[in-house]
Amino acid sequence: MIIALEKRFQELHPEVKVKDINVTSGEHRAVIKTMLLGGETVDLIFSAWPSFDKELHDAGLLVPIDTAWQQYGWDKSLNESWKKLGTIEGKIYGAWYLADNRSGVWYDVKTFEKLGLSVPATWDEFRSVARAYKEAGMVPISLGAKIWAHTDVFENLLLRVGGPEMYMKLAWHEIPWNHQVVRNALKRWQELLTEGLFPDANTMLATDWFGAFQQVIDTKTAGLNLMGSWVNVRAQQEFKLVPGEDYNFFQFPVIDPKLPKNTTEISGKDWLVTKTGKNRDAAFLFIDFVLSREGGGIIAEYGSGTPNRLVPLEQYDAVMSEIVKLFAANEVVFVLDDLLPSELSNEFRTQLQKFLMTPTDETIETVMAAIEHKAKEVY
Repeated sequence: MIIALEKRFQELHPEVKVKDINVTSGEHRAVIKTMLLGGETVDLIFSAWPSFDKELHDAGLLVPIDTAWQQYGWDKSLNESWKKLGTIEGKIYGAWYLADNRSGVWYDVKTFEKLGLSVPATWDEFRSVARAYKEAGMVPISLGAKIWAHTDVFENLLLRVGGPEMYMKLAWHEIPWNHQVVRNALKRWQELLTEGLFPDANTMLATDWFGAFQQVIDTKTAGLNLMGSWVNVRAQQEFKLVPGEDYNFFQFPVIDPKLPKNTTEISGKDWLVTKTGKNRDAAFLFIDFVLSREGGGIIAEYGSGTPNRLVPLEQYDAVMSEIVKLFAANEVVFVLDDLLPSELSNEFRTQLQKFLMTPTDETIETVMAAIEHKAKEVY
């Protein structure tokens, strides 16, 4: 998709040459920051982590884009919430161009229909659907806990038991990690684990996110998988599946009906302009193309979602059009793991893996205390 955007941009602007510098190994945030601090000259970076944007800003590696935003009129493409997400200390630094639904539970349509299932709206209905897969001899809910994907389960549970306000308070450490709302989320997860609705711990810890998704839409050994909507692209490109016909999704179910029903956890990618770059005007021109209707249309053609409101719904496929509607109709919060400083993120992931290995009440208390201890160090 990035290659397609670059190709069309260069057709429109042959005077501009685009060269990619790929980071292919290591912890990407650390590698990128080290490269920039070491004098690597690049004009644009795309980032997936608001916390990393702040790190680069604090290191003096970024330039604000407020003037370009006004000059090119990017308000027509991105609404105030996305503009706010790209703002650090009162100035705009990030231009968001990709958006993923991280509250979607994916399933194989034929298996779902064969078992006579209906899309669950409540926690009890969700558990009933999972049990139906178990009774059919399948893994009810696949999970790739090898690196990070297990955090999405906790985060969506947190959102459904605490709501967006408590979710964001935890993200900024305005409430501690041993708060009751964290305990409530882990207890809900404990219910599913002790009932055998997830794989055994060793299997989860040995599986990555794509392997878990593949179990649902390819090998069909599992029923459900909570995963970001970028899998919509992978399902079409790698498995030649038809969105809405071969596979589909539903939003993570309601637990507390008093909370907003479909608050959606999201992730995405934004463009950042570096202070070391030598072609700043060309960088702004490229961002403008990506945020145009044509640029957004290219993103839609690849099965991805964009916050760019210039893109008409009919340009999206059957699945992504529903996801884009969710973005427009409901409150959104950014994925918690990507809001945390990297050091705390690592502790968060590790402690949740320990919980998966031994999902007891005692482990819940130990895990919360360990994350809180690290949070106090970091903040």
